[in-house]
Amino acid sequence: MEFNKPFKKDKNGIWCIDDKDVSLKEFTFNDIVKTYRSKPHFYYIDGIDNYIIKDTTLYPLLFNKTRTKMLLKNFMMKQELFDNIEFPLGYYRNNNFLKGTIIPYYKDSTSIRKFIYLQPFESLKEYYNHERDDIDNLIAMLLDILELIHKMYKENVIYLDIHTGNFLFYNNEIKVIDFEPGYVYFNNKNGKYYELVIKNYASLVRSILRRLKFGEINFHSGESFFDAEQNVKLLKKTLER
Repeated sequence: MEFNKPFKKDKNGIWCIDDKDVSLKEFTFNDIVKTYRSKPHFYYIDGIDNYIIKDTTLYPLLFNKTRTKMLLKNFMMKQELFDNIEFPLGYYRNNNFLKGTIIPYYKDSTSIRKFIYLQPFESLKEYYNHERDDIDNLIAMLLDILELIHKMYKENVIYLDIHTGNFLFYNNEIKVIDFEPGYVYFNNKNGKYYELVIKNYASLVRSILRRLKFGEINFHSGESFFDAEQNVKLLKKTLER
C-alpha cells in the first residue's frame, strides 16, 4: 500500500504525518452515552477524505509511544490479510512527539450503539439491509459482527474491545473500529484470550437485543465461535414477534 504526501514512512517503515506538512481541524463525534471529557478528539486532515487523526494523548498509558508504534507495525504486517477490515494506518507527530494515530474515516456512518439508543428496531434496514425479514436481517447483522471478530482471531489479531460503539453501519456493511493498545493482542499463546473474546461477543448481543426492546434475552454464546454462530441462528425462534 503506497501513499503520497503528506504521508511518509519513518525509519521503521511505518506511515506517519508531520505537523509541518498538514493543516488540521479538530472535531468530536456526536456519539452518545460518553461524557464530553471521555470523548476522544479527532482531526480532519486538509486534502484527505478517507483518513482522520485520533488524539492519543488522552490515554495515560505507560510507554504510549512504544506501544502505539508496535501496534501499528503489527497492523502493517497483517493488513493484506483483510479485505473488509481497515486497521490504523500510521501516526501523527507534532514537534517529533507522537500525538495521534491515523485511522480510516467512514463518513456518514452510524455506530450500532447510536442506532440502538435512538432508532426503533423496524428502521434497521435503513442502515443494514441484507434479508427481507426483519428478524433474519438482525440475525445476519449479528453474524456479520461475529465473522469480523472470528476472521481477526484466526489471523492472530485478538480484538477484545467488543461493544456496540465499535461497530458501524457504513454503505450497508458492518465496519469495526477503535484498535487501541491494551485491547488488541497479536500473541494468543495457549488460547488464553479465546474465552474472553466469546464472552465479550455474547455481551454485545445481549446489549443489542435489550436496547431494541426484545427484553432480557438470556443469550449465551457457548464455548466456541461455532457455538456462538449456532446460538445466534437459534435466536430466530426466540425473537419472533
